[in-house]
Amino acid sequence: MSTHFKPPGKEAMKSKTITSICMLAIIISLYATCYMLFFRTVDVDLTKDISIVYDGESGSASVKVFNSITDYNQRKQEFMDSVAYKVSPKKNLQNGDTLLISSTYDEDLADQYHIHPIHTIRKITVENLPERLSSVDELQPAFFERNQSKRNQLFKKEYGTDFK
Repeated sequence: MSTHFKPPGKEAMKSKTITSICMLAIIISLYATCYMLFFRTVDVDLTKDISIVYDGESGSASVKVFNSITDYNQRKQEFMDSVAYKVSPKKNLQNGDTLLISSTYDEDLADQYHIHPIHTIRKITVENLPERLSSVDELQPAFFERNQSKRNQLFKKEYGTDFK
């Protein structure tokens, strides 16, 4: 009986080759997954999901800007929580004014999570603020007719007779 080394047979070589190729494919897919999820730089639009809330009427309105979206992935959510918005002008707004919304963020967090912020500044035109009338004469006749009709309905319902 010889104790010398015997080279592996063809079946053993085929099995080892298939196993090596499978291991290599698993390693490549894990690397690609890690890159796509953690190491790839992602563009994030900072002004895309902002909410703009006006308070007041045209000529004396104020504005608040914030991001109310909370369903980002974990790394993006932590970064978006660090974003702050500045609005100019902020008070005495009227329809047609242009707002300049600028955003600031934690640059270290952006680098850590491989995030590239885009659209950090946005211009918005103020629209649809309620207008204050300068006199009662500016009210439309239809407004008075609707009010008179509703008043008559309520009075008739309450007292059983028309308002005179």
